[in-house]
Amino acid sequence: MNSQLKSFLVLLTILGVVLALVGITYVNLRISEEYPTGTDFTSSWESARRWVQRGETPYFGDFSLPLSSMLFLAPFGLMESLEARAIWMTLLEVSAILLGFFSLRLVKWKVSVFKAGFLCVFSLFWYYGLRSILSGQISLIVAVLLVLSIYSMIQKLDIIAGLCLAVSLIKPTMAIVLVFFILFWSISTKRKEVVWSFLLATLALILASFALFPEWLVDWFIQSANFIRDSRSLDSPLSILANSMPGLSKPMTIFFYSSIIVYMVIEWILVMKKDDRWFLWTAMLTIVISNLAGYRSGIDHFVLMLPVIFLILQAWESRSQSNRQFLTILVCLFFSVGFWSYFYFTDQIFSEPLWVYFVLPVFCLMGLWWTRWWFIRPSRLYVEELAQTIG
Repeated sequence: MNSQLKSFLVLLTILGVVLALVGITYVNLRISEEYPTGTDFTSSWESARRWVQRGETPYFGDFSLPLSSMLFLAPFGLMESLEARAIWMTLLEVSAILLGFFSLRLVKWKVSVFKAGFLCVFSLFWYYGLRSILSGQISLIVAVLLVLSIYSMIQKLDIIAGLCLAVSLIKPTMAIVLVFFILFWSISTKRKEVVWSFLLATLALILASFALFPEWLVDWFIQSANFIRDSRSLDSPLSILANSMPGLSKPMTIFFYSSIIVYMVIEWILVMKKDDRWFLWTAMLTIVISNLAGYRSGIDHFVLMLPVIFLILQAWESRSQSNRQFLTILVCLFFSVGFWSYFYFTDQIFSEPLWVYFVLPVFCLMGLWWTRWWFIRPSRLYVEELAQTIG
């Protein structure tokens, strides 16, 4: 193939992608006109518009993200509401597909082009992904940044990993636990570039925020304090479970949280100085636990569990001698067609029963426990592994 033909094919591909994005945005515009989509994005858009066009504090209403989130939100403050919502949906849809692509690469799941396309489409239309797109949450962008940081770590692209970690803190409640774990493991394995690039990028974002809006930190703290004050619970699956027993909610909350945090800390200690495979498994476990027990870990955060699903299915297909595709198809249909069918036939499209907060994290936790013994292949008991690691 000569250079002219290659250049023509590249140009044709770029043109096709641009046309596809324009078409998708047009569809999103029609959807936004007909249906009340992007409700969570509306408050962010209003905050960005107040700040960009009138120089007022963005911290009013429901907006409680750090000012660094305006790295993504500020351009939409220059647009009208309907157009901003449609383009934002397109950005989230692209993020969902990228999340599926990088999740496949992360777990090293070798699949055909057709199957890769199917799994990327699944990442767009499964319940938790599509729900985040329709509500306009920034969580899909954060999920891509976090998965890309883990992937960069495994590829030894430490500076990129640190940069992605720093930017992912545009939504701290979603990213902070995983960021802390990655930095912890990086220190234990002497991956200094990850730590330094993270710290420098974080410092740069903070200084840029002060330069653009000096009062942002005080306003953000006040807004966050108001949210904490008004919250009745920790808003996590574990707190929901504890609150289902009103007479025992306080002791059960303490028991659930202390148990799962102790378990996570043990796994963190065990992974110190270990290889990339062990690091990947523990990162996936940290994602699941942070969604089970994290503060304000809502449904939109659950998109970060997509690579966990892929890791479990990849492990299943690697071990299965027959019908290896069956579980993959069943799981994908369950979390997409199954979920949406339930909401459609029960007329609960705009409500979320409590079970949707438990099905995915429980599936992922059980799947990770199953894969641990094959993925890590420990030769000793937990106590022996822990003693050797500490020693």
